[in-house]
Amino acid sequence: MIEITGENGTPFKIRLDIDNHSGRQEALFMDEAGEPIAGPKVKEFDAEISKKFAPLDVYLASFFASQTGVGSVLKMSRSDRRALFGRLLGLERLEAMAVAAREKARAAESEMTAALAALEAIRSGVEDVSTLEEQFLAAKEREAKAAGEARQASERLKAATAERDRLAEEARERERASLTARAARGRANEAESNLANIELKVKALEPILGRAPEIRAAAAKIKELTAEVENIRGDGESLAHKAAQAQGSVDKKVYAVEIAEREYRDAGRAETEATLRADEMKRRLDAANKATAVVPCAGALEDAVRSACPALVGHFKIRDEATRIIDEQASKAAGLTAAAVAAGDALLKAQTELEAAKTELRSVAADVDAARAKFKEIRDRVLGLQAKDQSAQLDRAEAEKAGLQGILAMAKKSAAEATAEADKLWAALSSGPAPGVINAAQAAVESSGMDHETALQDAQEANGRVVRLDEQLRRARDAHAKAEALAEKLAPMEAELAEWRWLGRGLGREGVQALELDAAGPQVSGLANELLADAYGPRFQVRFETQAAKADGKGVKETFDIVVIDTERGREGNGEDLSGGEKVIVGEALGLAVGLFHAQAAGVSLGTVIRDETVGALDPENGERYLAMLRAFLRVGHVHQLLYVAHNPALIDLADAVVRVEDGRIEVR
Repeated sequence: MIEITGENGTPFKIRLDIDNHSGRQEALFMDEAGEPIAGPKVKEFDAEISKKFAPLDVYLASFFASQTGVGSVLKMSRSDRRALFGRLLGLERLEAMAVAAREKARAAESEMTAALAALEAIRSGVEDVSTLEEQFLAAKEREAKAAGEARQASERLKAATAERDRLAEEARERERASLTARAARGRANEAESNLANIELKVKALEPILGRAPEIRAAAAKIKELTAEVENIRGDGESLAHKAAQAQGSVDKKVYAVEIAEREYRDAGRAETEATLRADEMKRRLDAANKATAVVPCAGALEDAVRSACPALVGHFKIRDEATRIIDEQASKAAGLTAAAVAAGDALLKAQTELEAAKTELRSVAADVDAARAKFKEIRDRVLGLQAKDQSAQLDRAEAEKAGLQGILAMAKKSAAEATAEADKLWAALSSGPAPGVINAAQAAVESSGMDHETALQDAQEANGRVVRLDEQLRRARDAHAKAEALAEKLAPMEAELAEWRWLGRGLGREGVQALELDAAGPQVSGLANELLADAYGPRFQVRFETQAAKADGKGVKETFDIVVIDTERGREGNGEDLSGGEKVIVGEALGLAVGLFHAQAAGVSLGTVIRDETVGALDPENGERYLAMLRAFLRVGHVHQLLYVAHNPALIDLADAVVRVEDGRIEVR
């Protein structure tokens, strides 16, 4: 980051941020409060800098010098050197004023040329005012006469038109009365036609009205059968409900029979299993008795003693177990038999009840089928009667007849009134004017109209001539007045044009600007020579030549050459024959002189002047001379400080203070 704080009319701060890896730059130009004025885009920043500070070549030629020599006054071309001093002296403002003055001169010249052309045009094209006035008075008299004739023709046209309109109105009145009578006759005929139509409509209703008793009886029968259908529907719904209940009862009885059958089967199975087990135990008991009977001690000992015999232990256990089970089965046998008998009775009862429920369901189902058959029969009869029912048409016919009877009475009355009105109008119809009379009146109107048109045209032509002559007379008077006014303006215009031309020349490059440059040359060369004196003594002198003789020997031309005089060698030229070190010192003397001249012209004191490695080409001797010149510059210009960049230890040791930048460290001594 580089940050500079300074003042140029008002305090400011400049900060430049550079990314060391990507090279991306951002710059800010801020006011004294730190608010951005321009940036962070470098293009916006550069634009603001160019508005607030001098051009770059002014810095490179004066306050800031670089080792490349870019911007050196000594190396510049004549035109660049002249442009540089023009900016140092602020000649752009004089040139802008000169350009503005020349623009003003061109505008004044254009305006005066236009005024002269206008004056010539006015004087060549203007008509004689007195002649136009005589023609205008004659035209006014002719206009008045034509207007009187037009008024008389208008009165005759009005009278003829009124007579024609009266006759035409009588004819139109007779035609209107005839139309009214014909319309009345038409209304009478229409009323009679309507009456006949209504009578036909009434007659058309007679067929259905004649069958009214038959249609009413059929409608009553439909109503009666519809009620019977609804009754059967109710009975059917009741029977259906009863059938559903009977079906539910059958379903329950079926379920009860299934449970009784399952219980009966379980009881029989238990009784059979008990019998089989008892038989098995008896068999085992017989086998155990046989086994114990064949041993030698069977008759000598009691069973209690023999049961302890190892050979008979198992047989006695089987005999005891079998005996116990046989006894238990004997006690349970009666219960199992009773349970089986009870289960059989329950099954028989459930089957009997199921048959009774099925019988009832069949009876109810037969009643439902009978009700459905009767419902369908009566419903079909109702549908057949409804298909032939004309009661709605009969009702409409009766209502329509009632309405038509009222309309028929009104139609008879209307027809009678219309016929009476038509007879009355035809009787009152009168005869109108004859066609020949109206044609004659129309011919009189047309003749009067033509006379009126001719008179009006004459009056309009007379009025047009009056208007045209009045306009010509007005323009002629205005032209005379304009010519007099333009003639009065020409003298001030000529004076203004001469003044603007004089200012354009005086402020231009050959006027005040040339004088400023002529005066600047000796001042800059004097300052440069004073600095060179501390470096070389009286050896080198520089001189600015701002004018040179033209090649044809006629007059002089503007130049801006620098002449370097070497008194030791007795040579004079543009400095190309100097050594490298001498060119550096002479060039630096000119640059520093330009900086001092610029500061003195602006009325400011120099703060810091920077020279960037301008001593690179100097040998030790010229290096000492260069430093001596810099110290002279500080003294002459009252400069606060001068910074120079160097790598030569001898030149570094001559400085008042050293800022060493090495290995990322900064050391001040």
